[in-house]
This record gives sequence, structure tokens and C-alpha cells, in this order.
Amino acid sequence: MSLYDKASLVQIPSGYKGGSPNGTLYSVLPANGDGDFDHTRATSATRVNKDGLIESVASGVPRLDYPLIDGVVQDCPALLLEPLRRNDITYSEDFSGSSWNKSNVSITSDSIVSPDGSVNASLMTITGGSSDQRVDKNVTYTGQNVFSVFAKASDSKWLSLRVGSVANKWFDLENGVLGSSTITTNLDDSFIEYYGNGWYRCGIIFTFQSQAYARTRIYPAENDTDITHTSGSVYIWGAQAEAGSYPTSYIPTTTSTVTRNADECNGAGTSAEFNDSEGVLFAELKGLNETDSATGYITLNDGSTTTNAIFIQYRNTGELRLYNGGTSTPE
Repeated sequence: MSLYDKASLVQIPSGYKGGSPNGTLYSVLPANGDGDFDHTRATSATRVNKDGLIESVASGVPRLDYPLIDGVVQDCPALLLEPLRRNDITYSEDFSGSSWNKSNVSITSDSIVSPDGSVNASLMTITGGSSDQRVDKNVTYTGQNVFSVFAKASDSKWLSLRVGSVANKWFDLENGVLGSSTITTNLDDSFIEYYGNGWYRCGIIFTFQSQAYARTRIYPAENDTDITHTSGSVYIWGAQAEAGSYPTSYIPTTTSTVTRNADECNGAGTSAEFNDSEGVLFAELKGLNETDSATGYITLNDGSTTTNAIFIQYRNTGELRLYNGGTSTPE
């Protein structure tokens, strides 16, 4: 007899019903609906769909997100559950207006297909000057933050992101790797993730200090050593500044900042599925970034106490802890 045949509850992210703000995530077992999860999120949010494109789903709709590995969309989706986050960058896709300051660069809107499948990405081209060619805007930061943008090589293969004197990092948009040069003051981490069709999400994670500037900048670059250039261009789309220690899914904005509420998924199973003597809890999931100040976990409990519960918990120390009746065992 297989594990599937022995299981009381099996959840494989596939079927769902939307609602506002509540939806339902259907479980494979039991077939009578007792194993279905209640899903809540009071705002819209984005996911990667089966075609590998970023799309927005309505309030309450569970996000069945199709992972991208080396830019290739995978066949099986995963349930995307994220905390509350806000994009503090206004006009996240429109770099041509007055919301973004421009220094020795021009912006050509709607130049190429973006990661959402629309022709709405911008071409940023150096027009003159001897240094500091960029688009930028002031953003209010406190504590730890993530600044990211989607970018694609054009005449230049290098992109640079900078927040005041806090952090600066270069990104190779041809080979999909981080540049060697870094301004390390308060730079906690950086990342580059491939989204297919030449697009990369590039980002820096930094701790903001009161003495640092909040000017948030995007540069096209000829190399990864400085910001002194005479020519070049890159495509950009989807800028995001969010408070936190790791990046979350893209939050589009226009005239104002936008908050994406947290996803909540719970309420599945009854005493018919879980007896009081024995059982196995198994989950395949991706843990939070180990620098996150919070911890992530999956649990079976009666909704009232932590002692009458089983937890699989990924801690911000990098430990995996198993809790049974309130007692933990680090692994």
C-alpha cells in the first residue's frame, strides 16, 4: 500500500475557488471536502502563471505559482504564501514621467515585451554626460529593505542599483551573475534571478541608516567597476522597494504605494482525518530566507494551544525544529 493510500489528507496545489477576500484550496483527499483549506487574502497579488508570465490574481484567489528554474517554467505549481508587504516605489512600470528623475538618460516607453507578456517595458539610454547617468527617486526607508527591478540587456549588459551611500551592486544581464564590484556599507545581500526571455530580477538587500540618503537609483553601465560611462542602454520594468530581509512577489503600482496583504491558508481536516494516537505530517516546501526576522512553519493543532500541536518549523537561525506537544528538537 502506498503512502497516498494510507494518507488521511493530501494537498497538492491544483484546484481552487476564488472569493473576496476568502477562497478555497481543494485537497485531493478526503474527497468529501473536509480536507479543503480556507484561503484568505484581502488584496490582489501576482504570481507566475503556467506560461511563465507574471499576472495579477484577484483578492482571495490562492496563488498557484509556477516556479522558474533557469528561466524555464516548471509543470507543477506551488502554493505561494507570503507576508504583508508594500511597494514604496510609485509608477513602478512607468519611468518616463516626472515621478522618476532622469540624469543624462532618455526613457523610451513600451519598447519591448516585459515579464508580464505586455509591450510595456522601457528602454533607458545614456544621452550624454561623463558620469552618473541614471533614473532615480527618493524613497523613505527604515530598517532592512529590498530594492529590485527587472532588467534586460540592450547595448549594455551591465546594470547597477544604488540606494544613497548605503549600498551599490552591479549585475551582468548577459550571463546572469553578480558583478564583482560592490559598495558594501550596509549592503546585506544581493541577488539576480532569471525570468526567461533575457529578463532578470536584480536586487539589493540593505540596512538603512539615518545618516544615509534615500535616493534610489538605476544605472545602465558599460562595466562593473564604476558609474562613469559614455554610452549604453538597458531595458527596465517593475521596480520595487519593500521593507524586509528577502524579496517577495512583484507588486505593481501607479500613482501611490500599494500594499499586498498576507496570504492565510488553514482550517482543513476534522477528527475523522486525525486520530489522537499516531500519524505522520509531511510537507514539501521552501523555507524563508534564513536572515528573516520571523520563522515559518506548518502545523496541525486544535486552534487553541501550542501544546496540543505538531509543528515543522524553519527558524531564522537556519535550524529546522520539530515540535510535538510543545517540546522541540533542533535538527
